[in-house]
This record gives sequence, structure tokens and C-alpha cells, in this order.
Amino acid sequence: MRTLTVTAFFVLVSFIELVLVPFPLTFIALFLWQQLYNNEEALVFAFLTGFIFDILLIRPLGITAICFMVILFITMLYKRKYHDRNAFFLGVIVFLSMLALDYMYAKNTHIFTSIFGALLTVILAKVFAPIDTNKKPVLSRSRIKYT
Repeated sequence: MRTLTVTAFFVLVSFIELVLVPFPLTFIALFLWQQLYNNEEALVFAFLTGFIFDILLIRPLGITAICFMVILFITMLYKRKYHDRNAFFLGVIVFLSMLALDYMYAKNTHIFTSIFGALLTVILAKVFAPIDTNKKPVLSRSRIKYT
């Protein structure tokens, strides 16, 4: 059931990106899903959505899939090196990734698109960050601390 829900969500986001908005919403959704929820299935969805994008947008077959998978794999590899749930670091990574993708597809860089993507990533990371229910409150003199 969960896989069906995730598949339906990515189909909807991909449709919105392909038809309505020429903005990499699918990449941001895949990146946040993989980073915030520690999900390795994002690599499979990155391959499938990238492959479908290449077919529908008449690009060389597999280029988008490889780019999505490489970016997600590198960030998954170096996840412990940076603060993976810190929205600022996620925004920086998405900014650099979107600059690279824009340069690869359009042979120029759309800095405003990359900035908007990074800001959208930061906002969505703050909104959809998982709540850690294992933390227990510890009372202190001035405030409650969580351990």
C-alpha cells in the first residue's frame, strides 16, 4: 500500500513538472524523500522517473536517470559527513545539483531557478521533517531539553 501511495505521488509530481511547470519538482521530491526518511527506494524511483522523462521529453535515453541516481547516490554516501536533517545543507546541495542539471540540459545556468529550488527545498524540509518520537523531555531549571 505504501509503495502504491509513493508511486501515485511521484506520478502526480512528474505530471505537474512535465505539463504545467518547467521546474525540477520531481528531483526535489526524490531528494527530500531520500534524505529526510533514509529511504534507499528513492534510487529506484529516480531511475524510473528519469527514464520516463527522457522518453517524454525526447532526450538521450537514460541521461536524466543517471543524473538523478548519481546525485542521490553521492548524497547518500556522504550523508554522515554533513548534517542530513539540517535544511540549510539540503538547500545548498539542491542548489548545486540544479545548477549542474541546468547546465547539462540547457548549456547555461539559470541561477534564479536554482535559488528558488534551494529555497523550496529548505521550506519543504522544515515542513515535512520527521518528528523524532524517541526523544524524552528532560527538565532543567530554565527550560525543557530533549535528549
